[in-house]
Amino acid sequence: MLMSCSQWACAARTRCGASYCETDETCCNDSCGICTPKGVGCILPYCSEGPGEMCASPHPAANLYNHVDVRAGLAHQKLRPEAAPDISYGGRFAHAELQQKLLSDVMLRGRLSVSRSDSAPALDPGDPGRTAWSAGTGASVALPAPWSFMPSVASLDVEANEGRGFASQLTPTVLGDRGIGAVAPALTWWFVPFGKLPLTVHTRYVHTQVNGPGDMGLLESGVSAVPLHALDFPYLRLGYRYGHELTRGSFREHEVGVSAWWQWNFLHVGAEGAARFSQLSPSLSARGLSAALRLEIYWDILDHST
Repeated sequence: MLMSCSQWACAARTRCGASYCETDETCCNDSCGICTPKGVGCILPYCSEGPGEMCASPHPAANLYNHVDVRAGLAHQKLRPEAAPDISYGGRFAHAELQQKLLSDVMLRGRLSVSRSDSAPALDPGDPGRTAWSAGTGASVALPAPWSFMPSVASLDVEANEGRGFASQLTPTVLGDRGIGAVAPALTWWFVPFGKLPLTVHTRYVHTQVNGPGDMGLLESGVSAVPLHALDFPYLRLGYRYGHELTRGSFREHEVGVSAWWQWNFLHVGAEGAARFSQLSPSLSARGLSAALRLEIYWDILDHST
């Protein structure tokens, strides 16, 4: 297991992700914290985000570590019809995810989310509140990297969800009352331009089954960055996502997010927030905010720096 070291013990070592390399070793994979003897290549596949960084949320899973992820927070949504008063509602949500390695390069995961919305008479007359839930599963696999500096991960997630609220991890919040399930294949790339700014880039197609005629297809792309990595402070992440509908509608959504965390060995404790700007139709837009506390725990990760 990776262990922290004091300043005097690491002064002669080289930082490598969450670990340190000895003077006769080189850092062959910063994302995994893997050190090897000089002149020897990496002996393990790409690890992507992991013990050194808190994963971006809700980007597709690029994490190839065994872990559990728990979040709980508050969210607020405002619908803005063009010729009618605004409609606002909010509530609480909780999310849990467990991921475990199945084969050497394949990760399986399961998710469960619940939310409770405040009363919104304009949306649901006579209903004092709405409870929503979602449950899903998925898998990720590391792909052969066409370039050594840009490893990639393919993932596939499926989800069933019910009710208006903030429970779904795949269907956008403003479409949650229509969706009853979703399938989402994705590709994620991880690279560090100039060795200074770790970036995670993804593209994902979300096919949502809806209540009513026809399904909905969304194409989403996003990027997240660890801007202070070069200053040896990899505990802040910024992110941006854009999604638009490929089917009959005109749905568009922009999202900007920020997360910060504290790390102790394989325990991460952090907070995250996001703002969403959506266009449901030419005459209806929406604005959303969410904030959450988060806990991640990793296990069965060997220390390759010794």
